[in-house]
Amino acid sequence: MTLDLEALETSFDLVAPHGDELMDEFYSRLFATAPSVRPLFPTDMQRQKVMLLGALHSATSTPSSPSCESSARDTSRTVPGPSTTRSSAPL
Repeated sequence: MTLDLEALETSFDLVAPHGDELMDEFYSRLFATAPSVRPLFPTDMQRQKVMLLGALHSATSTPSSPSCESSARDTSRTVPGPSTTRSSAPL
């Protein structure tokens, strides 16, 4: 799978101005879909939302280089997917 980093950056640039709404929607959907993960997060989610939005910004604003693409590809292989159970997720 080839990553289109330019499309990723452009997409993020379009939604970034609505970061608060994006994070609210993301975590609402996450907790609605997987309520069992809610206890893994703090009661006050403000800092968590800021950290996730910052991580997304960093991931989408890195220079397009072969090493960045390789790193992004490697990360996508290690992030647990929706069917991953807690016991099978890498720690």
